[in-house]
Amino acid sequence: MNYYNRFGYKNELNIQENDRVEIILRSSLYCDENEVPQYHSGTVSEVVLEEFKDGKHPIGIYVKFDKDSLYEDQEEELVLFNDIEDVFVKKYDVSGYSELNEGMTLSVKGKGFGKIIWFSYKEGNLIAEGISNGNITVKSAITEEDKVLIREINKYGIYQELSHGLLFKSK
Repeated sequence: MNYYNRFGYKNELNIQENDRVEIILRSSLYCDENEVPQYHSGTVSEVVLEEFKDGKHPIGIYVKFDKDSLYEDQEEELVLFNDIEDVFVKKYDVSGYSELNEGMTLSVKGKGFGKIIWFSYKEGNLIAEGISNGNITVKSAITEEDKVLIREINKYGIYQELSHGLLFKSK
């Protein structure tokens, strides 16, 4: 099944009930320096379909949200696809911090998986500099496999928020 996002782009719907999802309302691509990316995560409780001339199509999802600055834990709300940029199954929990003019460190955890990724801020860019398997004192070089993980993590809201703030405030 497909859905249309806020920009009218057709996307394949790869989620179902009980999936943990990340919802990107506004990505860093569409934020100016005074805005921050907007995102939320939670669990899909229902996919909402609507009847059209050519059959039923998804128009939104009911989500029980994780606690954040807007939602209480398990607060449920309908999210319409035409109000968001992207929604995807959340494979990882990402947390981290950034330091102006320095860089950022992310902790990435998933099922049986844990990595720490260090990024440096150089000439207005964030460069992945090192990675470890959860040990903060052991930093290894970035491999091709790690680059695939980093590209995937780039979609996550916390990565976008930290990198956006770092890139604009470090100027």
